[in-house]
Amino acid sequence: MDLSDTAWTIEDGVRRLRAFDFCLAKIRVSRKKHSDSELEPLIRCLHRRPMPFREVHLDGNLLTDEMGALLATFLAGKRFDIEALHLENNQFTTKTYLALAVALADNVSLKFLTLYGNQQVDRRRVDAEFVETLRLEPRRERNSLWQLYKVGRSDFARLKIAADALGPPSMLSQLRRCEINPFAIKRHGFCFF
Repeated sequence: MDLSDTAWTIEDGVRRLRAFDFCLAKIRVSRKKHSDSELEPLIRCLHRRPMPFREVHLDGNLLTDEMGALLATFLAGKRFDIEALHLENNQFTTKTYLALAVALADNVSLKFLTLYGNQQVDRRRVDAEFVETLRLEPRRERNSLWQLYKVGRSDFARLKIAADALGPPSMLSQLRRCEINPFAIKRHGFCFF
């Protein structure tokens, strides 16, 4: 068994995830220009791993919204303790940003999220969804770093201030959120995708 805490290739990551390698804490398959079909086995294996994860680096590939939705369902699993998810410089659109925002309402362990360098997104809609997430789950750490649009600039503090100013969401807004968002993650037993 490999005693390293990091998998550097798709093959190594898949092999170690399938073997339930408890030493594995990081996946670093960055800047390889891998496609959805190449990374799908690795992303699907992430769903099956029941133990904590510190970091997943899939930046600098060619991932699209199809894998973005799959990553969002991984992130939404409350059984996963993940601290960092690096997805910058892929091919994600507004759909993936929205799906990840919804997923974060069910995952408070994520502190670092990088999404900059993807396709042009509707920032107003994306910001509104991340603010709603922070309203639904206000316990997130204040030192979280979410770089949504630009390297070196955290959007977390700005979004957290907006969420705190609005206060907790109403039940109607929670239901409406699930109804409108096509990538809505199962939440509170009444929202399915």
